[in-house]
Amino acid sequence: MGLGMRVIWFDTLTSKQLLIAASLKNYLSPRGYDVIITSRRYDAIEGLVETLKIDAILIGGYGETLYEKLRIDLDRMSRLLGVLYPRLNYLVAGVSYPNRLRQGSYMVLENPS
Repeated sequence: MGLGMRVIWFDTLTSKQLLIAASLKNYLSPRGYDVIITSRRYDAIEGLVETLKIDAILIGGYGETLYEKLRIDLDRMSRLLGVLYPRLNYLVAGVSYPNRLRQGSYMVLENPS
């Protein structure tokens, strides 16, 4: 990536956010921006990505228990880092939701074994 590369990352949580990010990507890409759209895997998002041919990276999903949610979130963060790390010097992030840790939902975890 050259010195002038500009990267924008949209981590979309809902189908509406995915559609907005896809529209922005269509607008910004011809203007020299590398736009990355990420989202979690679930039916509504996967359907939109497939039907509308949206260039999005689907990483992770949703867990049922607090332990599963934490494990899936940590795996997702690790995979996102792999996608974003090569672009970190040029990246502006658009993250659409607060981390659950901020909300305290992982404060009480039971041993999964």
